[in-house]
Amino acid sequence: MRPGNRLPRLDAMQHGDVLLGLASSGVHSNGFSLVRRILARENLAYSAPAPWVSSTSATTVGESLLTPTRIYVRSVLKALPHLKGLAHITGGGLTENVPRTLPPHLAAEIDVQAWDLPAVFKWLKKAGNVQAAEMARTFNTASAWSASSPPPTLTKSHRRYATRARPSTRSESSSDGHKAAKGAC
Repeated sequence: MRPGNRLPRLDAMQHGDVLLGLASSGVHSNGFSLVRRILARENLAYSAPAPWVSSTSATTVGESLLTPTRIYVRSVLKALPHLKGLAHITGGGLTENVPRTLPPHLAAEIDVQAWDLPAVFKWLKKAGNVQAAEMARTFNTASAWSASSPPPTLTKSHRRYATRARPSTRSESSSDGHKAAKGAC
């Protein structure tokens, strides 16, 4: 790997940069302990029709939950020269993974209203009575990757999903020293 392509490039990040989310294809491997508890509480078998999928579909709970993880390599490699950072949104969700990729002087403010929460996450939240903060910490909630980029590289369609980086304040640091990524599902 060329040193100039190594991420994150913390020294290049600045106030006004944006975060882009790459759409998730589903639950992936995050939060399955919680998913299993919710399914058990709802008495929903893996062979039952998935209640979050269109009623005309024959997709089962198991088939839907095991939707293969989308492979993001091609999308990321094409954009790599324009990126300053990249966060894989796994356990810890947006709230814990994005701050790890930012320099100490920046924090991210994420507008979760900028995208639609996929039906599986809406159902899990409602059926499990899961608070927004726990949803954001446990699941990828529609964004499997977050990429930092300077605003001029964005097309009009990307701007809908972008949120700006801003200076961090001391009160936004979490107990482990990472900056909080604000926002909830």
